[in-house]
Amino acid sequence: MKLELSFLIKMQKIDDKITELEIVKEKLPKQLEQLVQNVKKTQDLLAAVDKKLEINALQQKTKESEIKANNEIKLKYSHQLEGIKNNKEYKALNSQICNLTDKNALIETDILKFLDEETTLKKQKTEALTLNKKANENLKANEDVLKKEIEKVNKEIDKLKENRLSFAKQVSEPNVKKYIQLIKNKNRKAVVFSHNSACSGCGFHIRPQILIELNNPVKMIYCENCGRILVKSFEE
Repeated sequence: MKLELSFLIKMQKIDDKITELEIVKEKLPKQLEQLVQNVKKTQDLLAAVDKKLEINALQQKTKESEIKANNEIKLKYSHQLEGIKNNKEYKALNSQICNLTDKNALIETDILKFLDEETTLKKQKTEALTLNKKANENLKANEDVLKKEIEKVNKEIDKLKENRLSFAKQVSEPNVKKYIQLIKNKNRKAVVFSHNSACSGCGFHIRPQILIELNNPVKMIYCENCGRILVKSFEE
């Protein structure tokens, strides 16, 4: 029994290392994904600024078209003024020309606002381009490193699993099945030890009789609370 327990302890130590590597393995793809997301965010930001610039240019073009149209009407009215002899009609037409001039002045104010907005947007685009460049450089610099690290961790895990299997072959089938069941259901902790007369897995107080039995186990001993395999210590 002591020999089997020593193999189970070795298996648990391996599973502890696998658990640590699984945590690392889980973090590495997230780091890579974060780098990819950073690139996407800067691309989205750049696209949003480009869209605003496009709308701004369209608004400026529309306002410029309005001024052009008003100027054409003003020119038409100016030609008509030359042939009008009635003072009342002259004043009315001249008033329309003045109204069009006032409208153009307001439109030109709007165009100035759009030009100011365009300047701000172009500055934002420059900043977005800089962020996008940095994000792409960061992804390029770290992508291969992270992928190689993920591959390295996977190989380490595979090697540890091979070692664990070699020890599992030295343990009886029922005890191996029990170990696997505990690993799955007890947060990857199948074998625990006595710590200050308590189970290191759940903290449950161990009865004196069981503490005595742990000194010279002749059978598999389980924690009376969590059901994990209980050993005196992790020193095989």
